[in-house]
Parts: sequence; structure tokens; C-alpha cells
Amino acid sequence: MAAIIFMINKSLKIKGMSCAACAARIEKVLGKIDGISKANVNFATEKLNLEFDENKISFKEIEEKINKLGFSVVRNLKKESFKVSGMSCASCAARIEKVLNKLSGISNATVNFANESLQVEYDEDEISLKEIKEKVKKLGFELKGNNKSTSFKVEGMTCSACAARIEKVTSKM
Repeated sequence: MAAIIFMINKSLKIKGMSCAACAARIEKVLGKIDGISKANVNFATEKLNLEFDENKISFKEIEEKINKLGFSVVRNLKKESFKVSGMSCASCAARIEKVLNKLSGISNATVNFANESLQVEYDEDEISLKEIKEKVKKLGFELKGNNKSTSFKVEGMTCSACAARIEKVTSKM
């Protein structure tokens, strides 16, 4: 039976290149790695176009190779917050954290049992929000809505009554 090959195409932003020779060095090193079929670097745009077989090499391993060369991959990190339903103890929160933090593409996941919340920082080029929600659901929990919050700098308040008035008005939004 023939093996199924999963070729992944990625376009990455690379930081730390100072000349075209840097780009050529990245191409040369990555081009010699088994599992990478294409590695083209454009110095002017700081972009690496990559094609690789995820059965032979992971994105994390490729990123480590780039880091060892003295360059870095710029990640497209996003932060989201959710309410988590179905947790009955702190061990539930720890379990969710442990599983999510092992997933490729998640840089940090923190679950607070007391306020039933999850804060997750992830690379949306590597893992989708849908995949994160599905993983949590498989553990027996449910994520509800994004708890979006926005911070503002408010000027002109002169007393605690001013702050109370702002809190009252914004809580109705």
C-alpha cells in the first residue's frame, strides 16, 4: 500500500536577515533537510515560502533549524478569552491547560477554575480557533463565546463618583 504524503505549504515572515546571503543560507540549509521539498526565501520581503511533508518533519523542527541559524520566524499570534463550562474541580482546569499547551501552534493556555475562564495565545497560521474548541469539547468541556475586553484611558475624572458613573454606563453595553 502506498503511503499518503501530506505536503504543507507555508509562507513565513523571517526576521534577522541582513543581506541576500542570509536568505541563501536559509534556503541551502532547509533545502538539504529530508521532508522539505521547497524553501525559497525573498530577502526584500523577508518571506520564506516552504513546502514540506509533515510526516517527515514538523513545523516546530523547521522553526528550530531557522532559529539555530540565527534568524527567527515571526508568528501570527492571537489572544482569545472564553468561558469554560463543565469543569467540576481544579484538576479539570489543569487537564485542559496541559492538553492545550501540548498542541502545536499554542504558545500559552491558562485556565482559571474559579472564574471558569480560558485565555489562549495561539498562532492562527498553525491552529484554528475551531480546532481549539473541538479539542476542549473532546475533553468533555465547552467553550462559550469570546470574552472580548477593551481597555481605555479615561481622562478628566476627578473623584470615585466619576469612575462609578462610567462603570454603570459601560456595564449596560
